[in-house]
Amino acid sequence: ETVPTGVTGTVTFSNGGTVLGTAPIVNGVATITVPSLPLGANPITASTAGDATNNPATSPATVVTVAKTTPTVTLISSANPSNVSQSVTFTSTVPAGASGTVTFLDGTTVLGAGAVSAGGAATFSTANLTVGTHTITAAYGGSDSYGAATSAPLAQVVGKAPTTIVLTQSQPTELLGSTVTFTATVAAGVPTPTGAVSFLDGTTVLGTAPLSTNGTVISFVLSGNAGYATSTLTTGTHTITATYSGDNGFATSTSAPVTNIVQDFTVTVTGTKTQNVFPGDKTSYTFNLVPVGSTTFMSGVTMEIDGLPKGTTYTFSPATVTAGSGTTSVTLSVTTSSSLSAGNRVPTGTPMHRQGAPIALGVLGLIGLGAVRKHRRKMPRMLMVLLLFLGTLLPVAALSGCAGGYFTLTPTTYSVTATGTEGTIQHSATATLVVQ
Repeated sequence: ETVPTGVTGTVTFSNGGTVLGTAPIVNGVATITVPSLPLGANPITASTAGDATNNPATSPATVVTVAKTTPTVTLISSANPSNVSQSVTFTSTVPAGASGTVTFLDGTTVLGAGAVSAGGAATFSTANLTVGTHTITAAYGGSDSYGAATSAPLAQVVGKAPTTIVLTQSQPTELLGSTVTFTATVAAGVPTPTGAVSFLDGTTVLGTAPLSTNGTVISFVLSGNAGYATSTLTTGTHTITATYSGDNGFATSTSAPVTNIVQDFTVTVTGTKTQNVFPGDKTSYTFNLVPVGSTTFMSGVTMEIDGLPKGTTYTFSPATVTAGSGTTSVTLSVTTSSSLSAGNRVPTGTPMHRQGAPIALGVLGLIGLGAVRKHRRKMPRMLMVLLLFLGTLLPVAALSGCAGGYFTLTPTTYSVTATGTEGTIQHSATATLVVQ
């Protein structure tokens, strides 16, 4: 406060009717410092008591308005980015000693509130943020000493929850045409994941199945009547994987591959495929059995034969190809029945007039013998001997094949089929047996 020149003594400062303090006049100026003034309008006056030459005086009031302090509000996240359903804690700080509450907002949506601690911190936790980017702010409501204030926005990124998927199979190896079941298990946090799982053979989709109601087990049965174009695995080695499609809250995932082997086999005739025998003779064939899709047979292979002549006996060596065996040669030993007989026939292509020659010769011989018997007394001895010789020779020649008569063997051809059976699979190979 400035006073006129020559005024001495002290100056009393007042806030309305409240004395704030006094200060001496030095060089016409009196100064006082107060720690604080009440919030609002404060009418401040200065007065002197006067001296020997000056009367008491009071200055006009000077209104000093005191407003609340605007605090600095900060905001941090316990996890950013976070996953859906993951609990995130937001912490806001205000000046130490401030009181009141802090409200946490996602955009304009109130998430919740936390009380300011003695240290000036307020917290709020939530696990309900959806996938995406959220603009989070902390709004301090103020107190007697501090005004309301809002933090700078915090971009909270929420991603899909990670998942894992494990693929198993009912059997790692099966025969061609057998059914194999693949099962995929999806593991994730709460809530329950939804969506579907696709099963692939390399890059080819075999089929797709939805997640079951408990969200963990998915089953897909691969069989011949599953209705998919690739429903039957072909012979050989297959690399199977399962891929989870994900949903609004859960990320996609792919299983580690499993190897599935489909086995088959072949049967072929090796060596001579056509054997010629006489009734009662023995012969043999060799059949080669080769596993396909693997180096060994998955289960035992039994052999059967069809097409042999009646009465023929046979054996296979070995009788059965055991499981675990590799490529195997099987010998079929055959013994034809001695009761098989040749047939009597006239060779094809023989002229019809020659076919009657044996009969005619036989008849002439018989006539000659009859003539000798009837006229033997009138014939010279040499002529009778000659006629007897011819009469006997001609029928014999007719019967033995001379002069156009025949007895010939008729070869009979048989298709001999050997069939191997492994489980539900059968394969055959055919050889030829000629019985002379």
